[in-house]
Amino acid sequence: MNNLTNLMPQLFAAKDIVSREMTGVIPASSRDATVDNVSVGQTVTVPVARPRGLQDISPGNPPKGSGNDFDNVDIKIERMMSADPIVWNGDEESSQGAMLNPMKMDQITQAMRSLANKIEEDLALESVIAGIGAGNVYGQKGVTPFSGSLADMTQVRRLLNTMGAPNTERQFVANNVAAASLLANPNLTYVSHSGGESELRQGIMRPIMGFNIWESGGLVTIEPGDAAGYLVNGAAEAGAKQIFIDSGSGTFKRGNIITFAGDTTEYVVANDVASGGTQLTIVGGLKTAVADNTEITLVATEYMPSIALHKNALLLVCRPPKLPADGDSAKDVKNIVDPVSGLAFQIALYGDYMQNRLEVRSAWGWRAISPRHILTLFG
Repeated sequence: MNNLTNLMPQLFAAKDIVSREMTGVIPASSRDATVDNVSVGQTVTVPVARPRGLQDISPGNPPKGSGNDFDNVDIKIERMMSADPIVWNGDEESSQGAMLNPMKMDQITQAMRSLANKIEEDLALESVIAGIGAGNVYGQKGVTPFSGSLADMTQVRRLLNTMGAPNTERQFVANNVAAASLLANPNLTYVSHSGGESELRQGIMRPIMGFNIWESGGLVTIEPGDAAGYLVNGAAEAGAKQIFIDSGSGTFKRGNIITFAGDTTEYVVANDVASGGTQLTIVGGLKTAVADNTEITLVATEYMPSIALHKNALLLVCRPPKLPADGDSAKDVKNIVDPVSGLAFQIALYGDYMQNRLEVRSAWGWRAISPRHILTLFG
């Protein structure tokens, strides 16, 4: 095999399989093609329009405003990864006969699946902590939503209305447990109630209350760390995101929820902090100032989140890795972009001594560019 031409049907078939799997946050997010060409680590600023105020009209006094009143959000390509290479030698290939191409398709599918799952995990955690950081939460930690009714969905809809999220392109992405609870609702599985049988026959959920419904394996249980005894080291003003800490031990994990003594607000941890760490980063910033030696409490209850959001609140940038201008040592390289999910994969064939090596890789970045339109549903 000197090039990838014979494998093109298998490559596209593998792409179609993976891009239609249970990666619900990927299709629920938006794309920006102008950012796709940035280099790894290069920061690009994305303008996000602010809510518009109102002014009284007075003859002779035109309303005043600015055409450049945007909130600027930085995004960059943060990951460039390859799945474990697929390696075949001549004896291995000849021994498989007609099964060789189907076997390679299975391997390529698994490679694409690994990359897609990692992209999904990155997007899922980003959206969860963005919702909590913005104070947009509903539900009870440790309690599965949708038990016996759609009441939780009506509250999610109410809250997105309150948040000012546009009525179009609303997305709801359920974790596996919440999705099972949702599908168990008779209002969805009784054909006489739901008006269709896709939920009952295929497990495919149609839009509910204005939300496109997805299910994600990337929305997993977030377990608390074992941090204890930490105190604020030096006062921090309202709005601060970096808090200096001391005195404690144990770890904080990204997505953990904490409180500060004297403030009932729940804050979410932005980055892992090792035992004995001296700086804690929170999402969204402090609502009120905290004094030196204020006690920090880790909320010990684990939770399994789902998310509701407007599609434009979460941005995914995904492209094939860039090769040098004169190429590298690959014998053949193909780029495949799925028009539905926006996932981009690069497949490269390298000739090693007495064997061929196939790499499946991708590069991506992500950012919650409008947290005010993301809600985290606890479960």
